[in-house]
Amino acid sequence: MNIQNQTEVDSRYDLFLHVAHELNTPLTSLVMATFLLKNDASIFKSKQKFINQLGIIESSCDRLQRTVNNVLLYHRMQQPNFLTYDHKFDDAHFYIKDCAEKISNQVGRSSDVVIDLDLDSDIALLIPREYFIIMINELIYNAFSFSGDGSKVLINYRLSNNYGVFSVTDFGIGMDEEEVSAIGAYTQFNRKKVEQQGLGLGLTLVKKLTDKYFGGLKIISNKGKGTTVQLGIPVY
Repeated sequence: MNIQNQTEVDSRYDLFLHVAHELNTPLTSLVMATFLLKNDASIFKSKQKFINQLGIIESSCDRLQRTVNNVLLYHRMQQPNFLTYDHKFDDAHFYIKDCAEKISNQVGRSSDVVIDLDLDSDIALLIPREYFIIMINELIYNAFSFSGDGSKVLINYRLSNNYGVFSVTDFGIGMDEEEVSAIGAYTQFNRKKVEQQGLGLGLTLVKKLTDKYFGGLKIISNKGKGTTVQLGIPVY
């Protein structure tokens, strides 16, 4: 087996391990929550305990759905017949705020998120709404995944040079230049040191969608200090 073939085999095996881990984690939570609901009658006597179990089920289902959708989208984008299509929408404010609040609540860090939306509501972004939501979801998830409880996550949205610029800043573990330049599908950093969620597809999907729709992506990161990701989408 030559070096190129061995690299492809290693890559597929690495992908398999990442997928197995990412699917197994929420599935384990779902199994445990279901077991407790079936076998622990005390849960139904406490409203808060019941709500907590439902929250585990909901967040685990969301994680499974996000994982499957990201894998499918990534591989669709590798196909030569993947088509972009013209679309625009002007309610980005709503979706940014909604995604930020939903994710921060899911991870139990609603007090850590700081949202600053400084853009006219009638500005239309030249990208399908569904793809924009995927992009901001991934960036917000990353910010919480790579920073600790009590550490602020700053979310900003503004108009700059005919681009709607969404940015998210965390004050977590950060990346060095080599890690930033190595960002790619299924790549995760410091897996042994930090329990990460996701397949490492997040930034890759964001970058590919940004390129498809003539946007811009900038990553500013310092090891041990945090990361800022700026996403620019052309406006109509």
